[in-house]
Amino acid sequence: MITKSMTRLTASIFTTFLFLICLFIPVHADEVIEYPIWIGKQQVTSKLTSSYNWSYDGDETGGTLTITDLRSISAYKYNTNIYSGVPLTIIYHGSNVFGLGDGRGANAILVEGDLTIKGDGIFYLEAVNNAIVCYKTLTIEGKNITMKSGRDVVSMPNHTNVSINNSAIKMSGGEWTGITAGSVEIANSNIDLDVSGEAISAANLVIDKSTINASSNDGISVRNIEIKDGSNVTSTSKG
Repeated sequence: MITKSMTRLTASIFTTFLFLICLFIPVHADEVIEYPIWIGKQQVTSKLTSSYNWSYDGDETGGTLTITDLRSISAYKYNTNIYSGVPLTIIYHGSNVFGLGDGRGANAILVEGDLTIKGDGIFYLEAVNNAIVCYKTLTIEGKNITMKSGRDVVSMPNHTNVSINNSAIKMSGGEWTGITAGSVEIANSNIDLDVSGEAISAANLVIDKSTINASSNDGISVRNIEIKDGSNVTSTSKG
């Protein structure tokens, strides 16, 4: 015979059992995924994808960073103003200035994947060592770009390719080189280089419908060069 006391005991045991199960079931809050991308001292995460003057569309494997009037950001990750360990596209609007005063770091931009830069505003980079360091392919399609640095203005450590299209760029400083890469292709662009070392150092250089004004101590150093119709290349020595 089942008594009331036995029923109450069974219910009590069942309630205790459920309570113990709940103790051992993990409750996950929304997990924050850290992306290997830093804008100054701000790291992009799954929860932090925008701030006052930047926004990021992508994930931890790469994406697009849009900046508008981004100025006075600190050099933080690897002493760099903008760092990305994954492929990154930077789209700029307004007036964007990196590397002045206390914000000057070793590099203005360091990307370990492919890097694309394009925009319709002002893009000014200044750095102690390199304005841009890119470990894979660099593509630039933008106007009003100014870059100053102490060593290589544009450095491609793995001797990968640089493609510059429909751009207007001024480079200066460059105790070592203006652009050092595996190959450089310049099309429909105006490039002014005023550097101390080599203006361009590459295995291959193709210039198509572009104007290149290079002032340097060591000139343009390439193994193969192709200058297509509609181009104007001037290289003068500072010595």
